[in-house]
Amino acid sequence: MNYLKETFGNVHQRGYLYTEEAIKHPNPYTMTEVYQEIAMKYATTPSRVERAMRHYKETIIKQVGMKKLFEMLEYPYKNKLTNQEFIILIRSKIKNDK
Repeated sequence: MNYLKETFGNVHQRGYLYTEEAIKHPNPYTMTEVYQEIAMKYATTPSRVERAMRHYKETIIKQVGMKKLFEMLEYPYKNKLTNQEFIILIRSKIKNDK
């Protein structure tokens, strides 16, 4: 997961750890399942996982800006970005850069 670390940093946030786990998840299209599995692994609740990931994403958006983030992920700009879209876009970027 060097892409996340090298591009966005903030590795001290739990949201980084959870986002990294979600990117590795075989099916990021069912976020409820992703949140539950990560929560079990780290002995927390799915809502805390979701909130930490959302906070991490919002921190990145504040750092680089929404338009720049979409440029970096090579995706057309839109006003809102869900956790699921964020995970899928990063997975796609990592896959395409290999």
